[in-house]
Amino acid sequence: MTVDARANHDAPRQCIRIVPGRLPDIIDQAEQALLESDLGLYQRGSLIVRPGTVLITIAGGKEVAAQRIREVGEHALVEAMTAAADWEGCDERKRKWTGHVRQRGGICL
Repeated sequence: MTVDARANHDAPRQCIRIVPGRLPDIIDQAEQALLESDLGLYQRGSLIVRPGTVLITIAGGKEVAAQRIREVGEHALVEAMTAAADWEGCDERKRKWTGHVRQRGGICL
């Protein structure tokens, strides 16, 4: 999966602020951003999955491409989360919210 998989690159994204002690809220926001992102991610039981093509061996040892549901790995999930939302943390020295993708002003609360 790549960031280019997003249907609309210029669509406004949710901004998720990383605030100490607010992990449950941050997880809920991240989940909602992924659901709204149209990145082709799905839930299967407790796993996050996506459709993908894999090579499988058939009779005679021949390999063919086949569609499978594949678990999304940790690195792909991080990439999907950064594609689905802007993430900000508080720079205590500057007393401002800063992000890796976009910088926004505002005093840290």
